[in-house]
Amino acid sequence: MFVSKESIENDTARMVIQPLTQLHDRLKELKEMNHDILQGVDEIYLMAVTLGEFPTSTPLRRYPKGAAGPFSNPD
Repeated sequence: MFVSKESIENDTARMVIQPLTQLHDRLKELKEMNHDILQGVDEIYLMAVTLGEFPTSTPLRRYPKGAAGPFSNPD
């Protein structure tokens, strides 16, 4: 199975890096504004959660229905 490195990097950026960067930038902005919401906050842990999935390609070789293989047969 072949998945391009560029595709993986693009999906990682879109689903992990960009959301974390957006959150970081907003928290930095709130800190610079000395916003009340951050009063008394000593530590912040950032986490990106997505409902998306990394795309996967279908197997290049299909196994006959019922035959053992590395991928389940969708039929």
